[in-house]
Amino acid sequence: MSNGFSFIQVMNPYFSPRQLSIIQKITIGIAGAGGIGSNCAVMLVRSGFTRFVIADFDRVSAPNLNRQAYTIEHINRAKVECLKEVCIAINPDVAMSIHPVRIDGTNVTELFNGCDAVIEAFDDA
Repeated sequence: MSNGFSFIQVMNPYFSPRQLSIIQKITIGIAGAGGIGSNCAVMLVRSGFTRFVIADFDRVSAPNLNRQAYTIEHINRAKVECLKEVCIAINPDVAMSIHPVRIDGTNVTELFNGCDAVIEAFDDA
């Protein structure tokens, strides 16, 4: 809670308690934490989603800052770690399982098993 508000209070004008309950039970997987993945994660958190599995092997670089959800302080750090920080800063109730790995045919099923939906957010699909 910050400034006397919890994030769920912020969402009250937009969703009924039942709708929020449903949204918060859904686990979203995001394969890639770059321009598409980082912005999807942030918008989903701002929309009330709280459960995520994020996988990306890459690090934040300066040219990423014009289109990704990162700041100067994140440069040279793992994208998944930084994205978790950004999302928790928006809503401290976010539960995010992060995996700083390259996704391929040998690990994709294991990484995103149990997700209700997965967003493919690679640079090259």
